[in-house]
Amino acid sequence: MKITAVICEYNPFHRGHKLQIDSIKARGELALCIMSGGFVQRGIPALFDKYVRAESAVRCGADLVLELPYPFSCSSAEFFAKSGVALADSLGVVDNLCFGSECGDIERLETISDRLASPTFAEAFKTARADKNNRNLSYASLRSKVYEELYSEGFAILPNDMLGVEYISALKAARSGIQPVTYKREAPFSATESRRLITSENSFDCLPDEVAELYKDSEQYRMEYAERAILAYYRSALPEEIKKYDGMTDGIADRLVRNAKTCTSLDMLIEKVGGKSYTNAKIRRCIINGMVGVTTDMLKKKPLFTNVLAFSGEGRKLIRRINKQGNISLLTKPAHCKRMKGDARMQADIALKADGLLTLMCENIKGADEFLTRSPFLGE
Repeated sequence: MKITAVICEYNPFHRGHKLQIDSIKARGELALCIMSGGFVQRGIPALFDKYVRAESAVRCGADLVLELPYPFSCSSAEFFAKSGVALADSLGVVDNLCFGSECGDIERLETISDRLASPTFAEAFKTARADKNNRNLSYASLRSKVYEELYSEGFAILPNDMLGVEYISALKAARSGIQPVTYKREAPFSATESRRLITSENSFDCLPDEVAELYKDSEQYRMEYAERAILAYYRSALPEEIKKYDGMTDGIADRLVRNAKTCTSLDMLIEKVGGKSYTNAKIRRCIINGMVGVTTDMLKKKPLFTNVLAFSGEGRKLIRRINKQGNISLLTKPAHCKRMKGDARMQADIALKADGLLTLMCENIKGADEFLTRSPFLGE
C-alpha cells in the first residue's frame, strides 16, 4: 500500500482538506500528514492548537499526523518546503507528496522550478538585486520581475502554485525518490476565509461536519493576546543582540527596537517596520524568531525530530514501520524530547521555547510546559 504525504498547516482543517484526504484514500493509499505545530508560515499562531487540528484530520480520514516543528513551520515558503520535504524523506516510507495548486498542472510547476534553479536565472537575479532601482522591491516582486524579463512570460503565480514549485525544487535538490502529485484547488475552500468566518461570525459551517463541534469547544490562539509581552520585549531589546536572528537584516532589528518604543499596538509596529519593502508575514516571523532566538543556520538544517500528534489504527502500523525504516526521532510523548542529545535536543529546546511563547497567545494563559503533557489522539 502506497503512502502519500501531505505537508500542511490545517489552520483550520476545512472541507477542502477533507476532499484531498478523501481522494488519497479513494486510491487505496494511506494519508500521512506533516502538519505545522503552533506557529505557521504567516508568522502567527495557528487559530487552534496542533492537537485539535491533528485530531480533526484523523477524524476525517488521515492515518497519521506528524508535527513540522518550529522554526520550520514558521518560515518562508522556501524553508517551509525544504524542511517539510526533508522530514518526509527521513521517514523512509513515503511514496508520493500530494499538494494543492491553483493551476493543477504539475508540468508547468516543474518547468518553473527548473527555470528558477538555473544558473541563468541566478545570475540575472543577482544583477537585478544589485540595481538601485530595485531597492524597494520585495524578494518575491523582484523574482517575478526577473522571471518575466528572462522568459517573456507572465509570472502571475499564485501562493499555492509557488509553494508547489518550492516542493518540487526541494525534492529535486534532495534527490528524493518521492514523487510530486498536484490537484487543482477548488475556489470555495480557503483557510483564510474559514478563519474569518470563525473569528468574525462565529460560524463553523466551513468545517467538515465530523469536526465542527471539536473546534467549537476549543480555545483560540491569536498573536494580539501577547501584544503587551511583544512590545515589552522589543522596547527593552538591543539591536546588536537581535541582529543575529533570522530575518533581522537591512535595518529590521533597528526599526523593531526603535518603533517598539512609540507604537501602541502590534499592528502599528508591524506596519512601521515593514513599510513598502516587506510583507506583514515577514515582519511577524522576525518578531517571533527574535523572541525565541532562531538563526538562519538553524533553519538551514533538516528537522531531526517530530512529534506524533494523532493516528488511526493503520497509522499505528505506520509508526512501527517508520521506527524501523526511518532516520528521525519519532516522539509519541512530547516529554521524551528530553532524552535526545546533540542537535536534535537543541532543535527540541527551541520548539519548546516557542511553545512557551505560544501559551501566552491563548484566550486563557497556560503554563509554559502545557504541550509537554499532551498525548496523541488515537482514532479508529
